[in-house]
Order: sequence, then C-alpha cells, then structure tokens
Amino acid sequence: SPLTTVTSQNEKIIRSGSIAVESKAIGKSKQAMDALLKRYGGYYEQETLSSSGSYSNYSLIARIPATHLDQFLKDIEKGGDKLTERSLRSEDVSLQYFDSESRLKSKRAYLERYQQMVSQAKSVKDLLEIQEQIRQLQEEIDSQESVMRSLKDQIAYSSLNIQLFEYQANLPIGSQNFWIQLKEAFADGWLFVGEVF
Repeated sequence: SPLTTVTSQNEKIIRSGSIAVESKAIGKSKQAMDALLKRYGGYYEQETLSSSGSYSNYSLIARIPATHLDQFLKDIEKGGDKLTERSLRSEDVSLQYFDSESRLKSKRAYLERYQQMVSQAKSVKDLLEIQEQIRQLQEEIDSQESVMRSLKDQIAYSSLNIQLFEYQANLPIGSQNFWIQLKEAFADGWLFVGEVF
C-alpha cells in the first residue's frame, strides 16, 4: 500500500499529512471521525467549525499514534464519505535525534563531574566558577531535553490536517437545503435590486 511506511527500529520518522473529506451528512461524519480517532488513541489538537447558511465545514488538526495512522486512513477511505484529497509526508530525523541524544548524554556526564568538584573547591573563587559552569550546563541540558521531548512527540504522534466539508452540488429539488439556498439566493437578488433603485 502506498500509505504504509516501513521503518527499522533505529529510524526516527516524523509522519504528517493532510486529507479532504466530502460528506453528505456532516454531523454523522464528524461523530464517526470522533469515534475512529478515539479508537486509535488519537485526539484533536485543533477543531474549527465554519457555518454559512446551510453549508458547514470542519477544519481539524488530529494527532494520531504513528503506529495507527495507516489504519486510520484506510478506515476513512472505507467509510461512506468521499476522500477528495490526500497528501502524506515522511521526514527522517534519525540524525538529529541521535545527535541530540548523544549531546545530552555528554552534558549530563560533565554536569555530574562539576557537581563532584563542588566539595573539592579550594577557594570561594573556584566554587563560584564551578557553580557558573553547573548553571550553564543545566540550561543547555534543559534546552536539549526540550528538543528531545518535541522530537519524541512528533515521532510518536503523526499530525494530520483534515478538511471535512459538506457536499453541496446537485441538491435535490424539494430538499430542505435546496429551499434554504433558493431563499438565500432570492434574498441576495432583492438586496441587489434594492441597491440599484
């Protein structure tokens, strides 16, 4: 399957993408997507609903465990809605990940050495210099740990932008949406006529 990405244990891959889904019953589609996301241990990072008259559109950012991304997309494709757009990306961050991991390990070893030197300081000046080195190392370690946390999160949880929009073309005559749109069209027309006069 073109959706599946096979990686070895030593590879650190960030997967992300975007899809557009056309629905004929957007309320039911959103509920089904909520249930699917919950089933695979995902969550919405951002959720926006736009409504204009009878037309509704959801703009969503979902975070899905990377191990379940392919199955989540397959389930969307198998559902009753139409997948009109799909784009997936894979970014290999192995080099950055292992470099950060190595730097962190090295800085922690230096920090441990400086902490041992505190008790061996022979003067106040030496003690102050050692404490300054400890402070700088701790700041660098905190920064490196933040980078590692971010990388781990992006590797573990894929980010998927989802546009869930309502099917509008060829509305059947007599349907509720048809009459709403006809009424709106007439209202817009009379406003235009009023402006002309």
